[in-house]
Amino acid sequence: MRHDLDSLIARISPISDADAARPVSDPGDLARRIMATSPDDAPTVRPVRRRRIISIPLAIGLAGAMAAVAVAVLTQPGARTSGGSTPVIAPNFQPAAALSFITKGRYLEVRIKDPLADPKRYQKEFAAHGMKIGLRLVPASPSIVGTLVMQGDEAGPDKRKIEPITAKGRCVSGGGGDICAVGLRIPVGYRNQAQIVFGRAARPGEQFSTTASAFAPGEALHCVAVRGLTVDAALAKIGKRHVTVPEFHVDEVQADGSLYGKNLGRDKIPGSWFVRDADPLAPGQVRLWVDAKPPKSSNGGYNALLNKGC
Repeated sequence: MRHDLDSLIARISPISDADAARPVSDPGDLARRIMATSPDDAPTVRPVRRRRIISIPLAIGLAGAMAAVAVAVLTQPGARTSGGSTPVIAPNFQPAAALSFITKGRYLEVRIKDPLADPKRYQKEFAAHGMKIGLRLVPASPSIVGTLVMQGDEAGPDKRKIEPITAKGRCVSGGGGDICAVGLRIPVGYRNQAQIVFGRAARPGEQFSTTASAFAPGEALHCVAVRGLTVDAALAKIGKRHVTVPEFHVDEVQADGSLYGKNLGRDKIPGSWFVRDADPLAPGQVRLWVDAKPPKSSNGGYNALLNKGC
């Protein structure tokens, strides 16, 4: 029974004093907060596997749930619990690893387990393997969440560099391919500095820092054929997807023949202009690339990847 109790305690995440003191009108809500693995996970209700770990009579109700929280902390030896002093408590909790490391031959295969972790956690876990690698995640459009979007590193003394772990069909890249990097292969003993950036899901109100085409599978305009349509006609079709267009990109030809791009509001764009392309801007928002002339035909192979599943 003691082993089962320890197993139960090990899976309980501490909650704040404010949360513990908050009146509870819904015991089910309390249970969900207790079982949340981190503050970021708290709003999500996860399915709970039924296990016969410990029997708690139904009559205990809320008191039993609060007792479960109470046993999740340990009073340190020598701490006084009376006489006006506050006991020092240490949570019986270890945060899950933010990265996974698997040794394969002369390389460590690294993948992200917690995409919302503080970058300092990534740095600390790399440092535990003797590596000076900085890793951060930036908001990305849906189809490239979890993929490598930037890598800056140098070869080690043995000329080996960090290599991407790739997956075919995982996304449609800006170069027109369907192979994207989803992890890292780092030489064992790598001691050079490196900066790595992966894409993560955007939080509410965030704009994307890196994107695929708005027409790629998983993106807002997948299977919405608006390229070559007039702005007015395109907006009518896009509106049916409940997607908005806050801005339009226009390329202007300069005197030296170079192009100068700028983003304009709807009031600056004639409805008779044509849509050339589209970029994801934020969740539920895209930016249309428009021109006074109809677009020329684009790469057929690239279009086939974008239209996959349509």
